[in-house]
Amino acid sequence: MILREMGIAPKGFYRYQDYSDLIGQQKPTWPLVNALKVMVEILSVKLNEEILNGFVKSCKDNQVARSIVFGVEDVEEIDQQLLQLMKGNNIDYFGPTQIGKLIQEKSINAENIQEYQKASEIVAPKRLVDALDDLAHQIIPEDISHNLKTLLNDDLPAWNIFEEAVCAAFKYCIGYEVRQLGKEALFQEEPEGVAIIQNDIRTAFLFECKSSTSNYKMTIDHQRAYVDYIKNKQKEIEVLDHARLRYFVIVGPDFTGNTEQRRNKIYEETGVLLIFLNASTLAKIAKWACDIDSQVKNLIDLGKIFSIVKDVIVTDKSASEFIKNFDQKYKDRY
Repeated sequence: MILREMGIAPKGFYRYQDYSDLIGQQKPTWPLVNALKVMVEILSVKLNEEILNGFVKSCKDNQVARSIVFGVEDVEEIDQQLLQLMKGNNIDYFGPTQIGKLIQEKSINAENIQEYQKASEIVAPKRLVDALDDLAHQIIPEDISHNLKTLLNDDLPAWNIFEEAVCAAFKYCIGYEVRQLGKEALFQEEPEGVAIIQNDIRTAFLFECKSSTSNYKMTIDHQRAYVDYIKNKQKEIEVLDHARLRYFVIVGPDFTGNTEQRRNKIYEETGVLLIFLNASTLAKIAKWACDIDSQVKNLIDLGKIFSIVKDVIVTDKSASEFIKNFDQKYKDRY
């Protein structure tokens, strides 16, 4: 509820054992006109170097404009080295005393907090993944729409929520390292993000989100743009992510047009394989992966699906076969 009073509305809520992460946007103040992307960490244990370094990395991966930590210690109790690390990364810290003052100043009660918490849970990964297919078709489920209005006092377009849902599927459900790109880029077009498959050789794929009330039809202009995306990002991914770019994944409602020809042309020019992934198929994989132990998630290699796709579009059948084979091999570990 304090975040709401600060003008911050969550678009993604992720709960862990010792803390929760929230990604949202903050309403701009004059003279700014665009909302700021914000990441918040809410601790249930004392802040330490491992937690703080992880938060700093997440903020960089998500390219946020503001970072906030709500902790269980007042600022005077925190180690100086941690304070310097927060200062160096422009992280705002709120301890129990500051939080108590804010609650008193804003007249926030238990009912307000419960309402905000309930609304935040609606944008947790599992719910976003459940809604992937609707969002891909530019349909916002009523519960998500209602709760975003509660949090934002405003509407968000379906494509915006769809991008968050796809990122949540790859990062929080499947467990990949994800670095977001597109929406924070100024004066240039970029795909939504890059994800890393952890195997013997670190493999990367770029992903692009396409929402439409019907189908996504890939044109020659799209093909040229994707070739540029890939060429512009190959070296960057090698340097920043220490990975080889192997795939370019388009997530959408369904696909039409000469997809095979477009795929072949892009591969000829870049050596990167174009993958068409239905949102419903991604949802199926992500919902399955959500329940797998985090240590076992490291073994999920979607490249095994991408590299054998013969009909260009990843089908439910190929996803089901992948899940079946994975379960047979590793079921005793989760």
